[in-house]
Amino acid sequence: MSYAILYPQNGEFVADFDSHDQAFEALREYVAEHPSISEQVGVMEFDDAGHPAGEFVPASALVSEHEQYA
Repeated sequence: MSYAILYPQNGEFVADFDSHDQAFEALREYVAEHPSISEQVGVMEFDDAGHPAGEFVPASALVSEHEQYA
């Protein structure tokens, strides 16, 4: 499996990662630097063939979840 930070509207990849934790940490850092894009970017899981293997998780959902537990 691999994970990618991407903009789903146009399919633009920001970065890809081998682990879930790396991808979500990088997404948090990316959104901290660019807070206005939190509704437009997120993480998606891909299988070994490069096909989507999970649902898109928007950065805004991660930020909201973090704020709930902060």
